[in-house]
Amino acid sequence: MNLIQKKIVCFKTNLLISRALSAGYQDPDSGGIITTKIGTPQGSVLSPLLANIVLNELDQYMDQFKQKFDVGKKRARNRAYDSLSSQIQNAQKVQNPDPKRIKALVLERRKLHSELPIDPNFKRLMYLRYADDFIVLVAGSHHDATLIKNRIKDVLYKKCGLNLNTDKTVISRTRDGFEFLGAFCVNPNTSNFLRPSK
Repeated sequence: MNLIQKKIVCFKTNLLISRALSAGYQDPDSGGIITTKIGTPQGSVLSPLLANIVLNELDQYMDQFKQKFDVGKKRARNRAYDSLSSQIQNAQKVQNPDPKRIKALVLERRKLHSELPIDPNFKRLMYLRYADDFIVLVAGSHHDATLIKNRIKDVLYKKCGLNLNTDKTVISRTRDGFEFLGAFCVNPNTSNFLRPSK
């Protein structure tokens, strides 16, 4: 209500929202009215709108944080990959190229990225939110992901009055896959992701 009242000065509108928050909801099994002291009533038509108003604070913070976090234009080249590429080219230029050696070098090169997967001079962050479910994709180190998780926890508590469930919020590699909004995703090019799971 504090966030809403900063923008909406109409007493009647604020009163209507306040009453909607305290109205409660009907339990489908017992038929009784259930009221809560915090949050929005389950299934309320106002819940998504109010969630967006409150979580807009996090959206704005993440937008500013991303501008400072993102560095570098592109990842550095992987020297091991480039070395194998040179060896392949040299092996192909000789008068009698050895196809087995060339094939072995090509197979070895396929195991590597052409660019360094973790480059301290290249970092990227992507923040996606739908209602109260969000994900943060991080091209960076595990330390970066942990720092972002702690910053989000602070912003949610201090600016939104919400607690991040640290038991259900995970940091993991995207190549292992993750589920977001009912879709299973795998991204081998991003090193870490952060997602509060329900």
